[in-house]
Amino acid sequence: MHRLLFEQTPRSAALMSRFRRLETLMATAVAGQLTRLGVGGPHPEARALLLVQGVEAQVHGAVLAPPEGLSSDTLVEEIKALWLTALRSGQPRLPHAAMSAMLRVSVPLALPHRHSHLFKRKPVMTIMIIGLVLFLGVHSVRIFAEPWRQARIQQLGEPAWKGIYSLVALIGLVLTIWGYDQTRLDPVFVWNPPVALRHLTVLLMIPALILLVAAYVPGNAIKARLGHPMMLAVKVWALAHLLSNGRLGDIVLFAAFLVWAIMAFRAARRREPASRTSGRSSATITTVVVGLVAHGLFAVFLHPWLISVPVM
Repeated sequence: MHRLLFEQTPRSAALMSRFRRLETLMATAVAGQLTRLGVGGPHPEARALLLVQGVEAQVHGAVLAPPEGLSSDTLVEEIKALWLTALRSGQPRLPHAAMSAMLRVSVPLALPHRHSHLFKRKPVMTIMIIGLVLFLGVHSVRIFAEPWRQARIQQLGEPAWKGIYSLVALIGLVLTIWGYDQTRLDPVFVWNPPVALRHLTVLLMIPALILLVAAYVPGNAIKARLGHPMMLAVKVWALAHLLSNGRLGDIVLFAAFLVWAIMAFRAARRREPASRTSGRSSATITTVVVGLVAHGLFAVFLHPWLISVPVM
């Protein structure tokens, strides 16, 4: 089938134009990832186009004239290893996991008996959205249905209510994480954010993590003056990541959390206004220091390890 489509089927000008547009779209997406990973060089678009065209040619060759004695799994791994070596040249600290994740987007899926399941696009976005509805929905009961919530607690008892609440939230979180991870393997790119917005995201995550820590350190002035810093942290986190991510999966995920955090914060402030007290200086200093340390650890170690994407 591959030989029939690529060697014997007539190629009209319209078909070739469509191929070139798809190739350009793929190269644009890969260029953004190369820049994010710090291996884009002075001309990331040209480097990405060469990568896409090179991998495409190698896969075509492997399908039409596969080397004897090598399985499709081995061929895919060899192609990945070749480009990983080329792209990591001069970048010894570049995380292997991040580069491998990027290549999962750019290495073609042309070896059908290994990747045929990926041609049938799974409803991964739907799964992520269902997870978001469950997770954010159960966390929105106090926003839209506080009297109903109190009635259910009276009816079921607080332990049973918390158990049901936690179970629904856990199922929603698992579906959200799994669905989001799958969208990264089959991405739809809406736009390619400029590098400056990625730097802005890193800066915005400093107050986001300080606000997150403020939710747990007793007596700090940040929590006393603002009230509900956890929800503020989610707002800043979601906004920061919306600015620097152009994939559809990212936009849906972070926009959902941003909208929820805005509504949740307003509802919480109506229920429990901020005390406006000064707070203790020692607690506030501790909050800021721990937040800064957490930002450094997450930026350098945890984000590349958990998300497979280096911060800069």
